[in-house]
Amino acid sequence: MRLGSFPRALRPTREGWAFLGLTVLLGLSALNSGNNLLYLAVALMLSLIVLSGLLSEQGFRKVRVSVSLPRRCFAGSPAAIRITVKNGKRRLPSYALQVRLTDRPVSFRLLRLGPGEATTGTLHPSFPRRGLHLLPPLRLATRYPFGLFVKSAPAAPSRPILVFPALAPGGAAPPQETGERRAARRRGAGGELFDLRPYRTGEDMRLIHWPITAKKGRLMLREMAAETGGSLTIILERLAGASPEAVEADVSRAAGAAVGACATGVAVCLLAGRRQVSWGTGERHADRILRELALLDVAGDGLPGPGETRVPGERAGALRLILGGSRPPGD
Repeated sequence: MRLGSFPRALRPTREGWAFLGLTVLLGLSALNSGNNLLYLAVALMLSLIVLSGLLSEQGFRKVRVSVSLPRRCFAGSPAAIRITVKNGKRRLPSYALQVRLTDRPVSFRLLRLGPGEATTGTLHPSFPRRGLHLLPPLRLATRYPFGLFVKSAPAAPSRPILVFPALAPGGAAPPQETGERRAARRRGAGGELFDLRPYRTGEDMRLIHWPITAKKGRLMLREMAAETGGSLTIILERLAGASPEAVEADVSRAAGAAVGACATGVAVCLLAGRRQVSWGTGERHADRILRELALLDVAGDGLPGPGETRVPGERAGALRLILGGSRPPGD
């Protein structure tokens, strides 16, 4: 966002209040005594105040601030919000800039931003609970040049940010495998052949395919197919009267299991009332499950009671979590 027509906020610092008080006292003394030297001192101090406003305003001119939200943000963990500040002036630099979130102490500072220069910093706010939140508006502030006043202006409006559930401790570890392991259509360290290619220096000689090497007259290396470990159905059911803390703990356990399973090639399915995600694997599929878990409304999404969800017969492996239960039983 470009800083131009937005209203400025001006607040004296502690030193600024002292300077203003001294200016008033000298002004009263000059009026009472008629001393020309006091009038000169008061004029000098007033000119410093005016100069401070002009120089700080020059630092704000043609400064643009843009915000980039992270792909993943988890409840209770700092989110990496990337902030890019660019000085659009051709000749004049900007000094002592501070970018901060409104009503939060999170900020980063720039001592000098040269003409046409852009720099990127990171803010790390945290959100205590999952769900859709509003990132507070950004403000650009400066105490330049004398530290007497803090001038600030809106830099970027508030933006929605989706906060995923926290991953339960150990939840990112692969869940227990269900079903038989099978070869995936990608390179990895499995036991089935994926492709053959020329050998490169330094690679494992044990993977050389000697019959093909003899036929082609050059060393040929076997590339193995990665393996995937079956399937996992994550089922969420509702326990009446459960405490919000216990419910959030079980949602976090489901999130950790989904991330861990997708990372190891396990096909994952989510069944949580009206919020359902069909089979898939990989990071993007994990993000889809995390999104549904982040927006899950235990009271309004029609979660069934304990044991009411039927597990698809062709996919037998399941993790059933009764939200708010003391210990999730597995199927």
